[in-house]
Formats: sequence, structure tokens, C-alpha cells
Amino acid sequence: MMKKTLIAVVFLLVVSLLASCSGVKQADLDAANAAKASVQSDLVKAQADLAAASRTIAEQNMLSALHFVPEKFTSTAHKFSFRYNSTWSDATGFTLFGPLDASVIAKFGAGEWFCPQVVVSVLPKTTGATLSDVLITPAYLTATYGQSPAIGTIHADKTNFYGTKASVVTWQWGGAEEDESTDDITDAKSFGFIKGDNWYVMTVFSLNVFFGPLENAYPDDIFNTWQFTE
Repeated sequence: MMKKTLIAVVFLLVVSLLASCSGVKQADLDAANAAKASVQSDLVKAQADLAAASRTIAEQNMLSALHFVPEKFTSTAHKFSFRYNSTWSDATGFTLFGPLDASVIAKFGAGEWFCPQVVVSVLPKTTGATLSDVLITPAYLTATYGQSPAIGTIHADKTNFYGTKASVVTWQWGGAEEDESTDDITDAKSFGFIKGDNWYVMTVFSLNVFFGPLENAYPDDIFNTWQFTE
């Protein structure tokens, strides 16, 4: 009996010691797991910070490569921004030519005549099935000197630096006046897409003879800076 009791006591002591050892190991494991989780969290944050820094550097490189010193316009209502030539001025009050002001969210242009000019418009998506349809509708641009807008080239879709993807069309409007001159033909390049219930259209244009070729306004550079926040 004494022998059996002693064996039982020894057994209980061994179990207790094992339980104690097991508890220490579990505490160590819990601490190690907590440390691991903390390291993983720090690693995720560091990776996010690195990715953000990389994007910032890439954005700075893109902006520094523009052919003009940029000024930023932001629409809080429509949650987008873009950069335009900082020598251009706000042209929202200038209505001599260009897309109708009823649709205009932003308009900036050069000099007294605000040309070349960039215009961003927002229209209902029912305005047209394609960007070309939108551009020739009276809701976007009325006939100029009796001539309707004429579509030139429908280009491949383009995705800019910020992932904004748009249809691209080069086109013209204006033309013959009383002397049948073509000096007042306006060359334009538009970028547009449907987002939600609306068409978003960015057009850059210039009257070639008076204000230089459209290429000198760098429409692709301006589109490349068009960014949406959601």
C-alpha cells in the first residue's frame, strides 16, 4: 500500500511537472507568435510604405517629364484632378467657341483667346453610345459657322499613368466663313469614358493657323495626369 501510494505521489508530481513545463512552453509559444505577428505587421506596413514611396517617385518622374510646368485642378464634386499648363488661365467665362458650358466642369486656355485650351465636360451617358457620338451631338458642341464637327481618327483606347482608361478621337470643327477660308478650323483631341451614369470627356483643342498646331498643346501629357480618387 505504501508502495502504491508512493508511486501515485510520484506520478502526480511528474504530471504536475509536465504540466508546468507544458505551460512554460505554451507561454513561450504565445510570446513568439505575438512577436511574429508584430514583425509581420511591421513588414506589411514597410511594404505599403515602400510601394507608396515608389508610386510617389514614379509620379514625380511623370510630372517632371511633362512638356510644360503643371498646375493642378481638382473637382471635389466629381472626385478627379488633372494638370494643365500653368501659363494658362481659367476660361470658364469665355464662350466664343468650344464645348458648351452647360457640360463644362473645368476649362483653361492660353492668352487672350484662351487657345489652345483644355476642357473637361460631364454629360449623361445617354448622350451617345461612343465618344464619337458624344462629340458630334449638339449637347456637346453646336455647329460652328454652319459646319458640324467632323470626326477624324478613332484611336485605340488609352490608359494613363493613374489607370484612367479612355476612348481617344481626333477631330475638327469650324471652317468656311463668308470668304470660304479654312483658317478657323479647330483641331481637337478628346479622351472620354463612361463612369457611373455619365460620360467624362477631356478635349484639348487649338486653332492651328492662329495659335499653333494641336501637338504643341500636348494633349496626351494632360490626359496622362487625369486622376480619379474613387
